[in-house]
Amino acid sequence: MNENSIMPTGKYKGFRMEEIPAHYLLWIFDNRRWGRRRDLLIYIMEREKDLRKEVKRERSNIEFINGLMAEASRQEAEGNE
Repeated sequence: MNENSIMPTGKYKGFRMEEIPAHYLLWIFDNRRWGRRRDLLIYIMEREKDLRKEVKRERSNIEFINGLMAEASRQEAEGNE
C-alpha cells in the first residue's frame, strides 16, 4: 500500500491514503481497527512517527488560533464596557 492506494474501509473509504487525516490513521492504529488489512497496518506503521508529528503540529495550530480568538473576544468585551 502506498500514498496512491485507496482506503479500503471506514469513514474515508475510497479516498487516497495521502488524503486521509493523520489523526484518523492514528486512531485506526491506536484502536487496532485495521482488521485483516495487514497492508493498512504496515502503511501506518511505516509512517507513524511522521503522522504523530503532524497531529502534534495541528493541535499546536488549533491551540494558537483558539488563544487568538479568546484574546480578540476579551478585547471586544473590554471595548463594550
